[in-house]
Amino acid sequence: MNAMKCRLLNYILLLAVIYSVKTGAQTDSLRQRIAVAEAAPDTTLVNLYFETGKEYEKTDMDSAVFFYRKAGDLSDRIKWTAGQFRFTEEYGGILQLKGLLDSALAVNERGLAIATASGNETHIATANSHIGNLYFYRNEYTRSLNYHLKAVSFFEKADSTRYLAVEYDLIQINYYNLKDYDRAIEYGNRALNLMSGDPDNLFLCNICMNLGNNYIDSHPRRYREAWDAYTNALRIAKLHNNLFNEFLIEINLAYYFYVQHNPDLKQAEPHLQRGLELCEIFDAPYAHGILYQEMSDVEWIKGNFDKSRYWIAKAMEIAEKNHFTADIGTCYKILANLALNEKDYTGHRDYVWKADSIRNELTGETVLKSARELEVKYETEKKELQLAGQQAVIGRQKAVGFALAGGLALLAIILFLLWYMLWLRSKRNRALSSLNTALEERNDALAGMNATKDRFFSIISHDLRNPALAQRNALQMLSDHSGQWDAATLKEFYRELLDSADSNVELLNNLLNWAQVQTGRIQFKPTAIDLSDTFRDEIRLIRRTAAQKGVSFNVEMPDRAIVTADPRMLATIVRNLLTNAVKFTPEGGTVTLSVEKIDATKTEITVTDTGTGMTHEQIATLFSLDSRPPQQGTAGEQGTGLGLTVCREMLERHGSILQIESYPNRGSRFRFVIT
Repeated sequence: MNAMKCRLLNYILLLAVIYSVKTGAQTDSLRQRIAVAEAAPDTTLVNLYFETGKEYEKTDMDSAVFFYRKAGDLSDRIKWTAGQFRFTEEYGGILQLKGLLDSALAVNERGLAIATASGNETHIATANSHIGNLYFYRNEYTRSLNYHLKAVSFFEKADSTRYLAVEYDLIQINYYNLKDYDRAIEYGNRALNLMSGDPDNLFLCNICMNLGNNYIDSHPRRYREAWDAYTNALRIAKLHNNLFNEFLIEINLAYYFYVQHNPDLKQAEPHLQRGLELCEIFDAPYAHGILYQEMSDVEWIKGNFDKSRYWIAKAMEIAEKNHFTADIGTCYKILANLALNEKDYTGHRDYVWKADSIRNELTGETVLKSARELEVKYETEKKELQLAGQQAVIGRQKAVGFALAGGLALLAIILFLLWYMLWLRSKRNRALSSLNTALEERNDALAGMNATKDRFFSIISHDLRNPALAQRNALQMLSDHSGQWDAATLKEFYRELLDSADSNVELLNNLLNWAQVQTGRIQFKPTAIDLSDTFRDEIRLIRRTAAQKGVSFNVEMPDRAIVTADPRMLATIVRNLLTNAVKFTPEGGTVTLSVEKIDATKTEITVTDTGTGMTHEQIATLFSLDSRPPQQGTAGEQGTGLGLTVCREMLERHGSILQIESYPNRGSRFRFVIT
């Protein structure tokens, strides 16, 4: 568990640049050279700006930004493509160091556009690599992988061994995070082979560490290969006296010994002790926290609960001091396990509640971030509309001024001018009428967006908050009365709590999917898929849910049904439709999923139920969040209507529509066609 965090440090180490601080003499000399060169601005001055910015980057980040911007502005004025591209590299790097990943991404995407326009393949490859790194830090590993693969295609043509080895290792890391260990090992070995001519190179230490991580986490674990990779990495780190790398390897070696089928704690302890010695040498709070968690784990496995609690307390102190929210949650989980082993059930319950609160806090931040992005989008549209109105007023004022000037100038032919002015007025009125119509349409659209936003916040504040409060009150009742209730009562109570939690999870998933669709952050990636594979998990989930409710669930689908679609979106659509069908079908009813090939290019997917059905009026407001109250299922299940809205918008991405047939008390049928 904590070794996983060590691996994150490996990734950060791959991209870290270690600077040595010099005196101010170098920057003073550069400033003097700039003062001379500014008399005749050219590429030499641009390079001086960049060189000065690079020097300041070691001691004064704001001054570095100042000189980088001067270099970028001058490159734009003299239209020097190489300088424009270098500006995106240097300035984007500073934004990344400051944690402004979205801004850094925008700057590097501009760099990619500049490189593509100029046809410079080295710059194209470098820009793709930078963008891939930024997506990695945003935990978007599939996107990161795609950009690094693009960079590789250019570096392979250029036969650049060093850059290829770096890209292969970054691809290895992305595959590791995607849990595709075989592909990760393949690219790790590619990087290793490229560096085979320089067996003592420090970069080879990183490659071997990452390979060791993949070998130890693969299925089945490949202990022999992991050991060889780690020990070779340790040899290189000691050869270069690289204490930070040595620390990471010692932690990984300790992990190697205690994750085996028969944990060898005696072998693990010397590595942890050496890691502790190394950790005291450099100031890295995150590294200290990881090490203390590892020490706590080992003592817990040995049964030394007091020592385990001592180490986790030190880890918690570091996490709270540095606001490492996720680490605080991890520490609470370890404390909960310790309390359970010591039969401190009250402490265990409190720590579990705190860990869950941390997890819910992180999840809530994601939802609220999407909500804020939606609100910003709405405010932007509103400002654009106001600007359009102001521009229309200015246009009218200019037209009147020109008309008056023309009247004074053409006084001699006043009759012709009067006719001409009347003609202009008529034309202007028609234009204003068209503009007013357009403004009214935009106002209606903004009103709809505002109503949708209000409904979204209502769902967050009411439909999400109230069930959470109800669950808390129910847990309080359980805590107060569990000793007085019999097993059957407790089992029924637990079932109701689980149903409520499942409902909240479904609501959160729909909120996140809908927010991503609204803000344009969900990608549409169609590919050839087999529906029997794509729907397997959804069918298993719905079959269990239907059985618990006493509803029959039938599947009519050929053994092989190939379509071109986005597998994630299509699975979400079918899961939402089936969940709704079960929700509104009473005990003894039937829900059916059928897949039928219409012709060589079209496949129809249908979800049918024998539930409560809907009137024509209900169908007409089915996708309107602002006008339709939340509906309850036949067993009192809660719902918001977001699921069907997500289905419709995802189907629009596929060029399809959701067709609905329903009659009160006779059931409903939802179907759509995928081409």
